[in-house]
Amino acid sequence: EGDGGGLKERGRVGGWGWILGDEGGGFHVGREAVRQILAQTDAATVEGGLPVSNSERPTLRHRVLQSFGITDVYDLLTVIHLPDPSPSSPIADKEPPAYLLIPREKRLSQLAPLVFSSAFEDEDPLALNVVRTTAGTLVEQLSVLLRPNTPNGVNAGDSVICFGGSLVGVSEYRELVLGQLKEKGHVFKHIEFVADAAAVGAKGLALALGSKE
Repeated sequence: EGDGGGLKERGRVGGWGWILGDEGGGFHVGREAVRQILAQTDAATVEGGLPVSNSERPTLRHRVLQSFGITDVYDLLTVIHLPDPSPSSPIADKEPPAYLLIPREKRLSQLAPLVFSSAFEDEDPLALNVVRTTAGTLVEQLSVLLRPNTPNGVNAGDSVICFGGSLVGVSEYRELVLGQLKEKGHVFKHIEFVADAAAVGAKGLALALGSKE
């Protein structure tokens, strides 16, 4: 809040799009899941085998491979690196794999629900590590802004943090982000989650117009 009750512009962080950013978002979660699955498999080639799951539920690794219709982890490299589908591509004699029809960004972002199910419902260790990692990256980015002793920094204790989007709509993930912020000493005065930004915006505009009449 600035002088006279108006708004004062502060610093900004992020919002660079999925190629350069998307910290804590769906693309980031999917990408980190694939990276950790590949890293776990690489380690197994050295150490002599993948860790055995004691759960009867499918692991994140199994869910991701199944979602692409593959059985070999290293086929993920082909799936993820294939170019975006082209309208001019020739018609194949048989139905192509579904992932060939999906843009590369979506091939990764569509994995986020699988990661969340594996982490928060099945408590799969790999999936839990993925969400902790992506939440931590988002927290590191937010921490750039949360420096009250700088000209345009923000003091969390005097501020509102407003969440929006499908991933932070999952309370467990939202609490993970808030918990990591708290560990860094950033506890917000008020926490808000906006489920429908368009509806909230329309209501705000209506109230603003009504107050002028």
